[in-house]
Amino acid sequence: MENVAEALKLGFAVLVFMVALVLLFNVATTARTTAESVIQSMDRTTYHTYLQGDERFVDDNRKQNSNTRRNDTSLI
Repeated sequence: MENVAEALKLGFAVLVFMVALVLLFNVATTARTTAESVIQSMDRTTYHTYLQGDERFVDDNRKQNSNTRRNDTSLI
């Protein structure tokens, strides 16, 4: 009877250990996902719209503002 009680204790300990491992990996994954989203939201180029076939970008905020300067060399 003592062996059965010890086996149940050991089985319960293994079950608790497995639950702790699952929670650890779940929290680590959530922390990684949150960190990636925070870093991506801090990147200023995330919201730029890139022109196809061109290396320049168009800032969506500048398109809405009609008072922006144009960099046109033909006016010089």
